[in-house]
Amino acid sequence: KSVLARLKPMCDKIDAAEQYTELSSLCRMLSDEGMENRIRIDFSVVNDMNYYNGIVFKGFIRGIPDGVLSGGEYSSLMERMGKHSGAVGFALYLDFVEELTAVARDYDVDVLLLYSSDSDPVSLLKMKNKLISEGKSVSLQKAVPSKLRYRELIKLDK
Repeated sequence: KSVLARLKPMCDKIDAAEQYTELSSLCRMLSDEGMENRIRIDFSVVNDMNYYNGIVFKGFIRGIPDGVLSGGEYSSLMERMGKHSGAVGFALYLDFVEELTAVARDYDVDVLLLYSSDSDPVSLLKMKNKLISEGKSVSLQKAVPSKLRYRELIKLDK
């Protein structure tokens, strides 16, 4: 609503009443559908205007620092291709969306396996392989690294 209020005088000055009415109707429709607090109009979103000739949009998801959706109206491109049709399209960047499925963990490895110079290498290898076969991630160290976060500490003596 605040964007529309600021936009109205500008549209009156440049004879863009039709475009303002269309945008205002779109905003009202989105508000009626309960989307008012989920949509933001941002005139800093600019795409290639040789391709797009109407509304352009970007979609964002909390937790992802870049747009995961980008698109707009490109009817003039269709006309250049000999087609007299309206056209709207978008791209969904699945590689960004995939970041949402990454599980945030409070640790770097499941098990920190500490050993000494006197530890039996065969026993060390067996223990590591056993833990990995249980689906655990393992870090073998002689001392606890200062920034390594782990769920479980196992000290392997001789």
